[in-house]
Amino acid sequence: MTITTEALRAVGATAARAAEVLEPLKAACAFYGIDTPERLSMFLAQVGHESGGFRYTTELASGEAYEGRKNLGNTQPGDGPKFRGHGFLQTTGRANHVAVRDRLRARFADVPDFEAEPERLAELQWACLSAADYWDMRNINAAADAGDFERVTRLINGGLNGFEDRKQRWERVKAVLLQPEAAPTAAPVQPSTFAAFVAEDTIPPPTPKEAPMAPFIMAALPALIDLVPKLGAMFSSGSAMSERNIKAAELVISAAKDAIGATNEQDLVQKIASDPAMAETVRKGIEAVWYELQEVGGGITAAREAADKYLAPDAKGFHHNPAFWISILLLAMPIMLLVDVFYVHPDGYDTNLRTQIVTGVLMVISIVGGFWLGSSMGSQKKTDALTK
Repeated sequence: MTITTEALRAVGATAARAAEVLEPLKAACAFYGIDTPERLSMFLAQVGHESGGFRYTTELASGEAYEGRKNLGNTQPGDGPKFRGHGFLQTTGRANHVAVRDRLRARFADVPDFEAEPERLAELQWACLSAADYWDMRNINAAADAGDFERVTRLINGGLNGFEDRKQRWERVKAVLLQPEAAPTAAPVQPSTFAAFVAEDTIPPPTPKEAPMAPFIMAALPALIDLVPKLGAMFSSGSAMSERNIKAAELVISAAKDAIGATNEQDLVQKIASDPAMAETVRKGIEAVWYELQEVGGGITAAREAADKYLAPDAKGFHHNPAFWISILLLAMPIMLLVDVFYVHPDGYDTNLRTQIVTGVLMVISIVGGFWLGSSMGSQKKTDALTK
């Protein structure tokens, strides 16, 4: 049996991404004997979960949390960011990049040096092959043959993080792969190079990293929202997050991991779940960057959206709106200054100073006016859209 586009779609790949991944992933699975419905369904479900539907081949976090981690082989300055997660199963650390390079070179002659060029592991063909190699190294075919999905999950993840999502993907892909008309098992082959195993023109070029939030970040957010409930309002839009929320989420996760020295999102969730003291340290770490989160999370756009709420028919009186009082204060002083310039002490200001003062006052008025005109126009657009 071999992989189909439908199977990739079943575990979350887009149609375009499934077309890119299909050939190199088929080749990698065939080489390592991941070639029965049981093996393929579990493999695709697990890799689909870990990579966000085969979307991510590079960890979105900076990798600073891995700096100096000797257990990952990060012994040289800059190793943390350089050897952050690469490939569909996020190979992390200098030592692991070396290990996968050496295992693959024992089978193929055209394997890049992932120690010298770790980013090469994020290229599609090596992301596919390294995932299948890891599966083979842990002898996960045996657990798949036994139908032990929990054991497969532990071998991939080290625990049961995201177990329900993995299982749902598994159920969906089984429905595709267990159909009677599925393709026959591919014959085993032993090429000398991976390029010989998959024709070079069938391997798409590396896909640029995409903007949506990484699944491992999204998986960690609920635990942090439990610790700091006011985060819930910031991320209330769920998976369809705006770019500003993606940046805010990355800052939240980074602050949380730094607070307790967590190696990755999974390690973070496990530590705060098992150790109340670490959970409290994480909470304080998030509170310490709350001002930065507010800036990342909205700025002028968020302020306008907040002001719009006071224009709704069932909203509190407009005098409850903080932006209204801030605007009054911003306008009061310039107006008082103008009164002094033209009526109270007109002889105390020369022409140049008057010009500068008037220019400054006009700038303040334009800023405040721009805020309110933008807010009012945005509110009107929403009203128009709802009435169409």
